[in-house]
Amino acid sequence: MAPSIETITVVFGVADAADKAPDDANFFDVYRVGLPVFHLVALDPDGVHEFDAVGLFERLSTRATRRNWGVRLELAVLQPARDAGRLDLVVDAPEGAGALSASDAPGTILPGGARRVTVLTAVAATPAAIANLAGAYTVRAGDAAGRTVTLAVDRFEFQP
Repeated sequence: MAPSIETITVVFGVADAADKAPDDANFFDVYRVGLPVFHLVALDPDGVHEFDAVGLFERLSTRATRRNWGVRLELAVLQPARDAGRLDLVVDAPEGAGALSASDAPGTILPGGARRVTVLTAVAATPAAIANLAGAYTVRAGDAAGRTVTLAVDRFEFQP
């Protein structure tokens, strides 16, 4: 069984001071929206997970003006027990996602021996940069084939 992305969380946050732009080292969560993945009800017929992060970012930026806003994605990756700690976990992301990092590199060991690792994209602080977070994310263990999840950040689920 290949590793899989269990949840994609769109995180909206701010920098620690009003005059700073949020970045990877200076980002504080304010709002979190979780998108379940690989659930029967999680996808509409086009097979793309969708959340209008660009539109919500623009609304936050124009209404909550005391701080500069940014967005990052957090991918909760589930690695089966037979591979956990034995094979490297690899996440391929769109180029616009920037350098990926893990908030908890060894991950959390789950009952039965599987592990969950949270992978973070770079912080995006403009609508264009947020749009670049969209695309295909693939997780795999070692050289084996993986599972791909496609994400759109410019519309809501079931929106034409």
